[in-house]
Amino acid sequence: MAASNPAPEQDPAFRWPAVFQKSTEPIFLLSRQRRILFVNRAWEALTGLPLAEVKGRTCRRRPRSVLVEKAEIVSSALAPPPEALQGQPAQARRQLLLPDEPPAWWQIAFFPLAGVDRPLAILGKISVRTKPAAGKAQPLSEKMLALRQKIALAHRLDNLPAATPALERVVEQIRLAATNVHAVLIQGETGTGKRWVARAIHEHSDRREQFFATLDCERLPASAVAALLLHPASAGCAALGTVYLRSLQSLPRELQDQLTNALAGRNEISALPRIIAGFDEPAESFVQNGTPSEPRPSGIGTLSEKLYCRLATQVIGLPPLRERTEDFAWWVEKLLGQACQAMERTLAAVSSDAMECLRCHSWPGNLRELYEVLRNACARAKGESIELADLPFYLKQTPPPPEKPISLDAILEQVEKRLITLALQLAQDNKAKTADLLGIWRPRLLRRIETLGLNKTDVP
Repeated sequence: MAASNPAPEQDPAFRWPAVFQKSTEPIFLLSRQRRILFVNRAWEALTGLPLAEVKGRTCRRRPRSVLVEKAEIVSSALAPPPEALQGQPAQARRQLLLPDEPPAWWQIAFFPLAGVDRPLAILGKISVRTKPAAGKAQPLSEKMLALRQKIALAHRLDNLPAATPALERVVEQIRLAATNVHAVLIQGETGTGKRWVARAIHEHSDRREQFFATLDCERLPASAVAALLLHPASAGCAALGTVYLRSLQSLPRELQDQLTNALAGRNEISALPRIIAGFDEPAESFVQNGTPSEPRPSGIGTLSEKLYCRLATQVIGLPPLRERTEDFAWWVEKLLGQACQAMERTLAAVSSDAMECLRCHSWPGNLRELYEVLRNACARAKGESIELADLPFYLKQTPPPPEKPISLDAILEQVEKRLITLALQLAQDNKAKTADLLGIWRPRLLRRIETLGLNKTDVP
C-alpha cells in the first residue's frame, strides 16, 4: 500500500514563503542591494500593490517631490537605514503621503540576515501607527530618529574601559540607577563627564524614548526652571523624561522646597521628570540647614538640607583624570578619534614624547581639557601622528609629578589588621579560636590586637 503524504508540519523541507504568507503582519524581504525579493499577502493588503508590480524595485530614500507613482512612494518608505545595511537591527518611522489617501505612519523594523562577511538579506516588518491626536507629541522625523540612535550608541556602557576599580564601580552605579526612577546625585570636578553619566542613565532606563534635557540653574531664570521641572506639560515638554540639573544650589530656596515636595510625592504633580543633579564640588559643602553660622543670601549658592537628602539616595562620584593613570592611554585614543572626526583629519596616534608630556600634566579641566588639547594638536599636526611640537606651550612647562613612595610596612599592617578582623568575626571574638585560625599563639594575637588598635573585648 502506498505511503500517505506526510503532514505539513512533518515535511522536512521548510517552505519559508508559505510561513510568511500565513502571518497577519506585513512582511517584506530585501536583497543586500536593497531590491524587493518577497512580500506577503498582509503586505499586499496594506499597500494595495501585488508582488509582481514591486518585485525587483530598489528601495532608496528619495525626495518626495520626485515620487509620483504609488510603487515608488512605497519602495522609498521601505529603504533600510545604514545600520541595517551594516548588519545591525534597526527601526525607522516613515510617513506615507499617497495620492488621494490620508497620511499614514509606518514603524518599520529591519532584521539583517547575517552572512559570512556581510548581510545576505534584510527582513522587514511593518507596524501601522495611527495619526497622533491633537495635543500629543508628533512622531519624530527620520533624521531625528537617526540622531537619537547615534546618541544612544555613544552612551553605551560597553564603550567604557574597565581597567580601574573606580570606573567599574561607576558603571555598576549607572546600571543600578537606570533600573529605578529615583533622583541621582553626580559629583566630580569640572570636565570629568557628569553630563555623559546622566545621559547614559537616561539611555539605559525605561525613559529612553522620552526627551533628555540639561538645565543650568545658575544661568536660566528660576521661573523657566520651575516651569520645566514642575509643570512640563504647560511648558510644552510633556515628553520630558530626564532632566540633568547643573548648579542646583543656585535655585531660590522656595523652588528647592517645591522640588523637594515633588520628589517626596507630597503634591499633585504626576508627570515629574527624572531628576539628576551634578555638582563640581561635594554637594554637602553647599548644604545649609536654615541656621548657618555665616549669614548668606537665602537660597543663593546654598542647597536645602531636605533636598540634599532626597538627592543623596543615589550618589555617583567621578574620579579626576589625574587619578586615571591605568586608563589614561585609552582616553587619549578615544578623544583623539573624536577630535580627528571633528577636524576631518586622519592621525595614527600620539608619539611617545607627546604621550609622556600629556601624562605629566595635572589636567585641572579633566577630559574636557584633554579633548581641546587633542583637537588643537590635531589641527596643527603636519605628519601622521601628534608630536611634542604640536602640543600647547603650557603643557611642556609642566614639571613631572613627584614619585610617591610605597610604604611596605603600611600595606602589610593593613593586610594583618584585615585578616585578624575577619578571624575574630569567624570565631565570634573567641581569642583562642581566632589564634587557631591564624596559626599563632594566643599571647601573640593579644599583642597584635593591642598594637594595631583593634577593638578589645573580654577574653573568653
